[in-house]
Amino acid sequence: DSRPYYAGAMYYLDNGKDLNQAVVWFNKAIEQNPKAYWVHYQKARALAKLGKKQEALQASQTSLQLAKEAGNDDYVVLNQKLQAELK
Repeated sequence: DSRPYYAGAMYYLDNGKDLNQAVVWFNKAIEQNPKAYWVHYQKARALAKLGKKQEALQASQTSLQLAKEAGNDDYVVLNQKLQAELK
């Protein structure tokens, strides 16, 4: 299944569409690529916009760990900022 779930979810997130549907699509994108820290981060942003702080923190923490493993300092910083906003 190679449907563009991430692209669809990002469109919904960026354009204020149905964020619950965006989260469903982010989850499907994560199923396709579990180590995609950028997808976990965007899912966290969508959850934060939905007011689901605990779920957003969990998704962001997963993204942070995966970004550290991948050596992507930009996403480490993005996740740290998001987590600070959620606390």
